[in-house]
Amino acid sequence: MQIYTALCEAAGIDPLLAVARQEPHPHRKGRFEAPGPLPQESAPLQKMAHKLTTKAGRGAYAHRKHTVEPLCGIIESARGFRRFFLRGLAQATREWRVACPAWNLKRMAKLRQNCVYFG
Repeated sequence: MQIYTALCEAAGIDPLLAVARQEPHPHRKGRFEAPGPLPQESAPLQKMAHKLTTKAGRGAYAHRKHTVEPLCGIIESARGFRRFFLRGLAQATREWRVACPAWNLKRMAKLRQNCVYFG
């Protein structure tokens, strides 16, 4: 993992890699306490572990949990979009760009029905 971290840093990419398994329920002191200063001569994994203990690092790492798989599954199963009918990457991209807004519009219309306006 040190090689990948070093390669990412050399390419100008800010990696967020898990260095160890985190406790599911850490003590409150550890959650809200700011980490100490990082030594100048630190290994890439030490830098990564320090970054993940900061508030910004924890927030950025939490975004890794988001996934788009439910949306793709919904478009496939509920909307019946199981395959592309046009050939080629450009045509398939156009077809996908129609399927996604169609799902968004349907979802917005459904949410609007359930919305209560206070005027």
